[in-house]
Amino acid sequence: MKIRRLGFALAAVIATAAALAPAGAASAASAASGRQVSRGAASVALRPSGLPRSAPGEIRNRQNRGCVDVVSEEGFLKPGTHIQMYHCTGAIEQQWIVPPIDASDTIFELISERSGLCVTGNFNASPGTLVTQQLCSTSFLGDLWRMLPVSTATSTYFMQNAATGLCADIVNGSTADHARIEEMPCNGDKSQQFVF
Repeated sequence: MKIRRLGFALAAVIATAAALAPAGAASAASAASGRQVSRGAASVALRPSGLPRSAPGEIRNRQNRGCVDVVSEEGFLKPGTHIQMYHCTGAIEQQWIVPPIDASDTIFELISERSGLCVTGNFNASPGTLVTQQLCSTSFLGDLWRMLPVSTATSTYFMQNAATGLCADIVNGSTADHARIEEMPCNGDKSQQFVF
């Protein structure tokens, strides 16, 4: 019964996300079909290239140009530790496994190689809520991220949380080390564009 409810919840989120997707991203409803969609003159491949990723690798941000990183001062292995941007060092806390959760390879978990915990959005998050790492659970939509391709860059995606419909973003669009990652309405800014 729990699995059936999760299926209904995912279907509802996908339908809602179609209305929330930014102009530069493919709609979630089309993404689930694996088709191509056109935005103006550009055609966008909906199945993410470079994903899923079973081997650990970096996730960079086009605005900050650093790597998605676990805040060491709060504890690498601790649930609730915040996720930040930091210049890329190759450290294990900047390595992420990105397995698919759905058959169309459009919804993923982001698992820290350092802790084995998942990048998580708060189910009841309002814009500006900071992203943390938590125990992974595919039955919790906050752990799941929809990858919406950016039409102007390769292997680059908006990461839309399946629970909230909000996108991962860099606080204040900061280019500095230690800039936290938050959830904000999807708007197409470079601070919401992540390179895998």
